[in-house]
Amino acid sequence: MKLALGCVQLENGRCPFLECLEVLPKADQAKALAWARRLAADENLRKPPYAKHLGDGIFELRLSVRSGEHRSFFFYCQGRRLVMTHGYVKKTDKTSSAEIERAKRLSRNYAVGAHFNH
Repeated sequence: MKLALGCVQLENGRCPFLECLEVLPKADQAKALAWARRLAADENLRKPPYAKHLGDGIFELRLSVRSGEHRSFFFYCQGRRLVMTHGYVKKTDKTSSAEIERAKRLSRNYAVGAHFNH
């Protein structure tokens, strides 16, 4: 099933997902955005090796980019939307627990009234 794609937008108007991409080289930015769109469009990509459930409704999009291993976090909203929270370039083999907690916090804030950005 194709889902609408969006990202969490904070009260100050910032979008952590788009901000995380700004620090990447242009080719990596394009790849991450293209994969987010593909993920929303094709449910077969929402499972390993491309995506992984991390618990509490948080998933990661797993990408190898020129700048390293990039992880973008997302969750589902009402079964119709795939909402990106943020991302980062991994420095170790394990996904950062602090980044996972940040994704959970952003998803909770979204659930209680944060904005949806198309």
